[in-house]
Amino acid sequence: MARGRASAPSCASKPALVNKARWTWGHFGNWGGRRLYGFALTPCYSRMRYVEFTQSQDIHHLLACMVHSFRYFGGVTETVLTDRMKTVLLDQNGSELHFNQKFLQFAAYYGFVPRVCRASGVVH
Repeated sequence: MARGRASAPSCASKPALVNKARWTWGHFGNWGGRRLYGFALTPCYSRMRYVEFTQSQDIHHLLACMVHSFRYFGGVTETVLTDRMKTVLLDQNGSELHFNQKFLQFAAYYGFVPRVCRASGVVH
């Protein structure tokens, strides 16, 4: 993988590591009477982005979108940065993070380390 900077907003404003990716959800209005969401994953070493539209942000749709993005890019980065949503992070007690167990199992299976962003923009 080539070195570079993230083209999409990332959790940290520091130079991107080669083997890191960032994903997020966006809301795109309504479609067929239901909300339409967009999942986007961007490797920090590339300007390429994988985008998939769904009608739910639940854990099942999240994991499916992540699998599809891994296939699209032909692999998995060592670290995946994420926002602080309940499908990933259930709560936090001080510096102790309590991840959704299904998400942690998924991360272990695919071999990446999940990292979440603080509201201030610092990565845990």
